Amino acid sequence: MRVSLFIVCVFLLCVAFYPNTFIHYSTPIINYINNNEVVNKQVNNLFTTINHSYAKIAKVEIWRVFIVTAIVSYFIHTSYRIAFCKRLPLRQRLISGIFSIVGRAPIIKGKIQNEIQKADKMIQETAVIKNAPKRMPILPTKGLGYGEVLKECENHAEIGEWDWNNGRVSGTVYIYDETHKQLMEQVYKLFYETNPFHPDVFPGVRKMETEIVSMCLQLFHGQEGCGATTAGGTVSIIMAMKTY
Repeated sequence: MRVSLFIVCVFLLCVAFYPNTFIHYSTPIINYINNNEVVNKQVNNLFTTINHSYAKIAKVEIWRVFIVTAIVSYFIHTSYRIAFCKRLPLRQRLISGIFSIVGRAPIIKGKIQNEIQKADKMIQETAVIKNAPKRMPILPTKGLGYGEVLKECENHAEIGEWDWNNGRVSGTVYIYDETHKQLMEQVYKLFYETNPFHPDVFPGVRKMETEIVSMCLQLFHGQEGCGATTAGGTVSIIMAMKTY
């Protein structure tokens, strides 16, 4: 669309600055049209249709012409973007185009803006930490002792109002059971110093990782595949999308 508009603009500039050259090269075409009865008739019919259309448009209020022109232009632009945007499949382009058009309706747009404002307000309120311990924005001149570090961590662990350990949140913490907690503590003690990026140094970690990938393949009935463990569910989804 932009290339077509550029070509039209260049053509009009050439006609404006070089009229004699334009007349020189267009004369054979005009002579051919005048000498060919069939072509001449078709051209005359075209101009007659244009004149009739112009006469009808001249009787219409200017604001209606403007609105219709804007709607048709927007429709053509959207249709062109949906039809020729090769980055996405056609079905996804159609859905995106429909949602884009519907989302511009005043009622729908207003509801969307209200929801965005609510979410923005909630994020801002959540970002403010209530009853927080003293901030430590820079490294202390003197290092903290064993007890001081532990006390600092305990103070930060108590921040928050959600009763997540009794299952009072949706998501975030999926299992909280005392036996499970003890098991995780023991497992973490065994592997907290390992690094999965060095399978030659920690082959046991690598073995468990490959088995986890194999289990996931089996759950989704995959025949062949590869993968890696991540730090959580959200980053796993993002990595899967990136890979796809």
